[in-house]
Amino acid sequence: KVTNRPVARVAFMSIETAQIRWTLDGTTPTTAVGHIGDIGDTISLKSPDQIKRFRAIRTGGTSAALLVSYAR
Repeated sequence: KVTNRPVARVAFMSIETAQIRWTLDGTTPTTAVGHIGDIGDTISLKSPDQIKRFRAIRTGGTSAALLVSYAR
């Protein structure tokens, strides 16, 4: 186990190619549960806890791509 690894404190994401549903409380999103994220939307996670608990799924037959940048 690496103990001196830097911890990301924030993450910025943009949604590409398809719609998603996402949650920040660690629960599993479904096609009916969670926030809707459309193509072109951005999501900002503002703590290591939010980054750890973020979950997302596709809403249809096409998988989305998330472009993610992390910062300390």
